[in-house]
Amino acid sequence: MRIIAVANQKGGVGKTTTTFTLGVVLARRGHEVVVIDMDPQANLTSVTLNRDVPDDEALAGAVRDVLTGGAADLGLRAVPAGDREHLRVVPAGIDLASAYTALESSAFGLMAFDRLFRSANFGAEYILVDFPPSLSKPVVAALYACDEVLVPFEGSKFGVEGWRLVTGTLEQIRAAAGRAPRLLGTFLNAASSRTRATADAQRFLRKLERDAGVRFFGTAPRSTEVEYATRALQAIVERDGLALGAWKTARAFELLADGVEEAGSTTDHAEVVA
Repeated sequence: MRIIAVANQKGGVGKTTTTFTLGVVLARRGHEVVVIDMDPQANLTSVTLNRDVPDDEALAGAVRDVLTGGAADLGLRAVPAGDREHLRVVPAGIDLASAYTALESSAFGLMAFDRLFRSANFGAEYILVDFPPSLSKPVVAALYACDEVLVPFEGSKFGVEGWRLVTGTLEQIRAAAGRAPRLLGTFLNAASSRTRATADAQRFLRKLERDAGVRFFGTAPRSTEVEYATRALQAIVERDGLALGAWKTARAFELLADGVEEAGSTTDHAEVVA
């Protein structure tokens, strides 16, 4: 089982789109996949389930189980993501934000989500965790519980700033706990072709790959089809009859999945790079 954080402390870089689409691709290949919605905005829950989920059936309730020393499996449940085979979701819950507030003042510290994630008997090959753009105590605790971190980027200076925040947080975790998740790699999302910002981001990510061994899994071109797919509660890879531009975007996520699968066959992961 691989627990992969999809994280960048900057918002608007496509974390939910990346989590959802990567999960769909891996599930379509026959892997058992669970996606976890850590964001109180619950966008991943909306696109996979299209309904509110009571806290006792969601992550919010499981967090409270941690605080109260609840059941052995801590109530962390994954439900089918619509009618998709091999893909399940742990929804955020209606009141996840208040559960996080309670966790902020608890004594569990870094161990809260480590206990939560690893007590759950999902039987999954991949657990993909969609992180909110936050540096709160619950977010840091959840990062600690993950094995690897995939960092989505956008083509702007804010993506680079987000990268530095992520790697800085990982350094803090390593200093506090003696270990931190491995850097799985980076992925450039919703990139506008032939813009300076995209070119600058690609250069930055290729330099990271060349100089620090941080895998750059490629670039997904910006496509309105992603938005149309989301409105239809689909991933772009589930859409038929794509035009060439949208097909290239879907293909980028297929290549991302190739890279994630390949990375699982080796222990050659990058260390934290600031």
